[in-house]
Amino acid sequence: MIDSPLAAIFVIILLAVVTNMVNAWFSLKYVYTPDYIEKRKKIAKLREEFRRVQRSGDEKQIKKMEQKVKTMQKMEMELMFKTFRVFGVTLVVFYIIYWFLSDLYGKFGSFVYLPYVLPFAGSTMNFLGWYIFSSIVIGIVIRKFLYPPLH
Repeated sequence: MIDSPLAAIFVIILLAVVTNMVNAWFSLKYVYTPDYIEKRKKIAKLREEFRRVQRSGDEKQIKKMEQKVKTMQKMEMELMFKTFRVFGVTLVVFYIIYWFLSDLYGKFGSFVYLPYVLPFAGSTMNFLGWYIFSSIVIGIVIRKFLYPPLH
């Protein structure tokens, strides 16, 4: 049991790092496959072609593009389903972490004092707010360095 609010801050940050690394591993292994990246590039190319045809105003070309648009939408649905599987795993992990953290730090109340006021959060946070805030910031950094570019 860690009774110090300062120690709690660092434990929660460490937990956010570990969970974001596990999430990144699952995403890289099961979502960002070469097939996924190739489909994302095809979708971007089709979307740009569709915009170009729409700007031209040529009705024949627009009719021809309708089938390609349907193909693009089908690919987008496949990719969204792949992403959703990882989200399900992440949600289960989040509930486990919430249970663990609420047991350890629920009694502290608001123990993180921020030097500035955040919209919708204020200037203090409890364990859950600090975990979510830390996880978002750490997730952005991890995605920047580990995830492949999609364009």
